[in-house]
Amino acid sequence: MRALISICSLFRSMSKTRTAYCSGYKPCQQSSEEILSALDEEIHKLRSVFPELAHCDFDHEMAEAIRQGTIKLHCRAERWGLLPHWQIIGDNYFVALRKALSALNEEKEEKFYDYVIEQDLLWYLQQSQRSKEAIDKIKYEQRNSGVLIFAYQFGALHTGKASCVELEPAEFPLDPFSVVCLLITHPERLKSENDLWVSCPGAVCTVIDKPYTTLFKVDGDLEFDVIPTDQPVDCSGPATGFLPQ
Repeated sequence: MRALISICSLFRSMSKTRTAYCSGYKPCQQSSEEILSALDEEIHKLRSVFPELAHCDFDHEMAEAIRQGTIKLHCRAERWGLLPHWQIIGDNYFVALRKALSALNEEKEEKFYDYVIEQDLLWYLQQSQRSKEAIDKIKYEQRNSGVLIFAYQFGALHTGKASCVELEPAEFPLDPFSVVCLLITHPERLKSENDLWVSCPGAVCTVIDKPYTTLFKVDGDLEFDVIPTDQPVDCSGPATGFLPQ
C-alpha cells in the first residue's frame, strides 16, 4: 500500500535531528513598523500567487490597532500573518487547497512532492470543528476583509508532539490550506533539511485504517505527506493559530 510505503519513508528520515528554524525564518517581529511592513509584503505576495485576491485586502483598522499596541500578540504566538478566505480561492475547500498546493509547487520551482494527492487522499481530509469555528470567529471580527490577520506559531511551540496535542483555550489547530498560505508568504521556512517539519492538525484524513493528519517535511525536496494523528515526531511540530486577545 502506497500510504504504508510513505509512512516507512517518513520514519526513516526522522532519524535526523530537526528542532529549530534553520533557514532564516524569524519567529518574531521586533517593532510595530516591521509588523505592518511584513503584512504589506505578504498581501502583495498572496495577490501575485492567487489572482482571485486582486481586489482583496486585510483589515487596516486591526493592523493600526496592532501598531498602536491595542491588540497584542498572544504570548505563545510567534508572528502576525495573513490568511485568505478559502471560499475566494475555490468553490469548495478541496479545490482551494489544490490551487494553493499548485501555487506552492510553482513557488518551489516544482521541487515539491505531494504524496497526499498521489495517494488520492486530498478529498478525504476533513477540517476540524475547532479550526473552522476559530477561523469563522476571526472572519466575523474582520468581516469586511477578504484576507484575515491572525496570530500563529509555525511548529516550534509543540516540537516533538503529536498532531492531537492539547491546546490552550485561545489556540486552534491550523489546517493544510492555512499552512500552505504561510509557506507561500514565508518561503524561507522549510528550505533546509535541518528545518523543523510542520504538521497541519486542523484537518484529519479518515479514509484509511486510523486517523491521519498531513505534514510538510524536507527530505531532499519539500514533501506533503501523512502521519498518524497520535504519532509524536521528534523533528516536527504542529502549527497552530491564536484568537485575538
